[in-house]
Amino acid sequence: MFAFSPQPCTSLRLCGVLLALLSLATPFQATAQNIFIGSGEVLETTNDATFESISNIGELINTAAIKALDSTQNQGRIENAGTFENLGSFDNFLGTVENAGRFQNLGYFDNFFAGEVENTGTFENLGSFKNHFAGIIDNSGTFYNSGDIDNSFGTIENNGTFDNSGDISNSHGSIKNSGTLEQAGRIQGDQGRIENAGTFTLRGDIRGDQIEILNSGIFHLNGFIEGEQTSFTQTEGTVVIGGLFRGEDFSVTGGTARSEGGSLQGTDFNGSSFSFSDTTLSLGNGDRELSVATGRLGSLLIAGDSLVDIVLEPDAGGVALSADRVSIQSDVMFEISFIDGAVIEDGDVFDLIAADEFTGSFDVTDQSRFTFPDTFGFEWDVAVASGADQFGRDILRATASAVAPIPLPAGAWLLGAGLLGLAGLKRRRKPA
Repeated sequence: MFAFSPQPCTSLRLCGVLLALLSLATPFQATAQNIFIGSGEVLETTNDATFESISNIGELINTAAIKALDSTQNQGRIENAGTFENLGSFDNFLGTVENAGRFQNLGYFDNFFAGEVENTGTFENLGSFKNHFAGIIDNSGTFYNSGDIDNSFGTIENNGTFDNSGDISNSHGSIKNSGTLEQAGRIQGDQGRIENAGTFTLRGDIRGDQIEILNSGIFHLNGFIEGEQTSFTQTEGTVVIGGLFRGEDFSVTGGTARSEGGSLQGTDFNGSSFSFSDTTLSLGNGDRELSVATGRLGSLLIAGDSLVDIVLEPDAGGVALSADRVSIQSDVMFEISFIDGAVIEDGDVFDLIAADEFTGSFDVTDQSRFTFPDTFGFEWDVAVASGADQFGRDILRATASAVAPIPLPAGAWLLGAGLLGLAGLKRRRKPA
């Protein structure tokens, strides 16, 4: 049932265990075995077996199905291309676990002191997984977590698919995603770091103080991010804001930021810093409005070569952006469009931005900073209406007006008649 590599049997205990295992007639015997693999020794399992305990400082290669009932101690290398099911306690201290098959943890897995779990297959954690004190989870396959992961001072690197519906404690830990990360559970803990260069979909929540989130990929914020001195920074890529960010700093300095009815709220009493610079900021009224509350002395900054792309729905009402204070700089452009099938009438008014206060160097009277579709045949006027809504806020407002026909001068009719007469005279004088 088990095959050793052709190396001398230097351990009396290992030789005894081997003889005992060779006597097993069927897989998953009722009497589980204890096994020890010494330094330099290799044990390869080719048939199914159940172990009470495993102690490995050598190499264990599994191509069958192993059940570990009680205790597994690994300071060497475990390579699984079959099925490994941990029901007890698994300690990976300075060791390596390489999984290309299916590894299922239903018990307690402790990966620490530079222990490393490399997954290219399927790893399922339904129990408790501690990845701490320089422990590393390196996933290029599929990693499912519906249990608990403690990543304190640890590192999770995902280049495959990571699906978390459980809890991850990331205090002083690092989560790096270059693949696909589905976060429906909770990530919590202070002073953690999350880096996304792939696709990160947040449907659950991220909570903790001094959390740093860096995005250069696609980040779907559909859940909650909340914490004192917590920041979100994007230098490129796309962030979709459909949930709540409540923190100290939200900064987008490149790529695209798109609102799907999300909200940015400050936590600093003196005001938080939210900014979009050299960015395409995509907004809309109705269920695409972006709501921003920066705090007492904070402000929302729109700067650089940013483009504010606003798609309006005539019957939805509301505004595309609401904030306590908005600072818009001079180089910002606005591009206004309407949903398919929109009907615009003369005199229609559309509220773009509502704010307690508008500041910045942007000249709202420069109508060239605003572009509208020319399919409706209207002229557009954009201005700030002071105290125009029910809360007394100022409104950046666009008004449609029909293009008046240009009247012909009174003498134009006489000139036209004269030209027609001359043309007729010329035809009569034409020689035969």
